[in-house]
Amino acid sequence: DSRFINCVIEPPLTPDNRGIVRNVSLIRCVHCGASAHGAVFEDVTVDTFHRQGGSVVDLWACVFKHVTLRGPISSIHLIPILAPPGWPLANEALSAANAEYYGSVDWAIDITEAQFGAAISFPAVPHQLIRRNRESQFVVLREQAPTLVRMGIEVGIWYILAKQVLEDGYSGVVMALGSRSRKFKHDLDLAERLQREGLIQ
Repeated sequence: DSRFINCVIEPPLTPDNRGIVRNVSLIRCVHCGASAHGAVFEDVTVDTFHRQGGSVVDLWACVFKHVTLRGPISSIHLIPILAPPGWPLANEALSAANAEYYGSVDWAIDITEAQFGAAISFPAVPHQLIRRNRESQFVVLREQAPTLVRMGIEVGIWYILAKQVLEDGYSGVVMALGSRSRKFKHDLDLAERLQREGLIQ
């Protein structure tokens, strides 16, 4: 039962001195204006994470190992690069360090029991390392992305995700639908249709 108000993990100067959050359980917490830059999250459980006002938790170029999200989870945004450009540590160096980090991870994030308030994607987290509920949490693979892009706005959020997969060179990206969103039924119907057509997994 903690509140995270304007909390920041600062960007590292090198990949070797990045912030680490380890062996932590956050239960029924509230956030407002929190962010982390290039941090490592290991053996962390977040169970019920609400936002205060219109705030978002921005996770810039972070990596994850054995992180479990469970229950209602509001407004988490994963961003694959540091921002703004010009931090002392170049994005290229951190991206290389993140890729090396995931090479020894058996699983990164478990979202099977998470109830998101809106659709959320997990760029730069290898899709095969994410434990997901396959009934409402899907993957766009690189080989499927061109077709989704050609279909354009007809496929909504999947068009946006497919463009990111192609532009950033991912092998695939997980998208979890917002099971607490008013749009959930609409989004799920579309996802199930695309899944039947072999356009998402």
